Amino acid sequence: MIKKMTAARISFKSHMSCAMKYAKDQDKYDQLSLNGKDCNQTASRSFENTWHKLENKVLDCPADSWEVIETTIMDCHSDIAHSIFSQVVLAYKYDRKLAISLLNTAKNYGDRLLNAEIKNIKKEDKEKLSKAAGMANLKFANSWQAAILKAERNGVDIGFISGVADYVKTDVDDLIDDLLEAIVQDI
Repeated sequence: MIKKMTAARISFKSHMSCAMKYAKDQDKYDQLSLNGKDCNQTASRSFENTWHKLENKVLDCPADSWEVIETTIMDCHSDIAHSIFSQVVLAYKYDRKLAISLLNTAKNYGDRLLNAEIKNIKKEDKEKLSKAAGMANLKFANSWQAAILKAERNGVDIGFISGVADYVKTDVDDLIDDLLEAIVQDI
């Protein structure tokens, strides 16, 4: 179970790294779109390339467990990841650095939640898990607020982007729930 959770944690971080790469490469994808190419297809290829590199990091995870995690992430990718991407693309139109800050904040948030779950499995301490989840929420809010304040100081109009964080955080919560559910069902 610990190996599955660790693989899930690594896969989640990779998943979010792909989203950040997508945001950083948005100029390139926009240009591809202008030339009549499918930028979503390009983003998917980027995701898959990163994903294959990830597999080498979790080779000690039992094959059947890895298959469950892979299937879950790939299923989520088609729905949740594209939802995250679309929110970031909207945010990017206002400020790319702030959009990437949001994704990084979401990545750290999800990683804290998964790490808390791993520790909970080892010690079966639901109270600590609840506190850790609360702390993850607080750190997400604080980190995002810090990014907002920094953007405001740089003259960015954050009227729109401030609402995007709620959508992205919900997408991350859904992705982690799906991951945990798939892992538990596979025990």
